[in-house]
Amino acid sequence: PQTAVECGGISAAAVGPDGVAVGSKSDGTVVKFDPASGRCQPQFTAPEWLDGLAFAPNGTIVGLSQATMFGFKQIYQISVSGVVLSKVPLAGVSSLGGIAYAPNGKVYGAGIFATNDARWFELTPSTGFATVVAGSNQLALSEVCIDSAGTAYGHSFGVLYLYNASTGALLRTLTLQRDLGLAAVVCR
Repeated sequence: PQTAVECGGISAAAVGPDGVAVGSKSDGTVVKFDPASGRCQPQFTAPEWLDGLAFAPNGTIVGLSQATMFGFKQIYQISVSGVVLSKVPLAGVSSLGGIAYAPNGKVYGAGIFATNDARWFELTPSTGFATVVAGSNQLALSEVCIDSAGTAYGHSFGVLYLYNASTGALLRTLTLQRDLGLAAVVCR
């Protein structure tokens, strides 16, 4: 049996098809966790820190690496047991703040940093290529999640933004009680 580990420091999170959440930590550890109790169980150690996670419909994990040098992010496809199925460089955008699968089976994410990157992208995990879907977004550095209705959620500077995941259209905003910083976002 695996022992519980400290859950603090989760930088990215995603909910799998089985309804269980996984998170990644800066030391490369990927953990299964219960957001309500705060309990974590180690799942595997990734080849590097994954600062973006998404669960594919088939249960595999798509991970976006933390760049050790600006512009060198990698897209991993990893089994739930930690076997690396593929690794390709991110292309078409310098960085994504977070990634998530939508009900249409596609991965989306918010571009960050440069003015040309502050857009909504569709990511093809097998090639690492990100294609622009919408011209702008307000999700600088935000983790994102997409619910079963296809609504993308992300936060920035104390505001929760809701977008249509497949078109990138802003649906609404909600001012939060406090700024969540760079915290991971989890939705079902």
